[in-house]
Amino acid sequence: MGKNLFVPVTLLCFAIGFFLSFLFSDMGFLRYQEIVKNKTELDTRLRDLAYEISLVEDQISRLTDDKEHLIRLARRELGMMMPGERVIKLLDGEMSYDEQ
Repeated sequence: MGKNLFVPVTLLCFAIGFFLSFLFSDMGFLRYQEIVKNKTELDTRLRDLAYEISLVEDQISRLTDDKEHLIRLARRELGMMMPGERVIKLLDGEMSYDEQ
């Protein structure tokens, strides 16, 4: 009876070992899933960065080519004004005049 069980038990042990090796080895299925997830995250990040690059390139193009855009940006961001221009600032309902 012992000899009759040796072959099936041996095959079962090999099958279990192969299955565990398939799941948990360095190149196993779980590692493969981790790599696929990482690739998906990197692809998303790459798409986001490509979009940001296009926005920056557009902004650079507008700053170098469009003088009116540059003037609007200087007025809005830096509070600059043209010589002889009057700027009215409204603060909490009060009006004040700045001249240059």
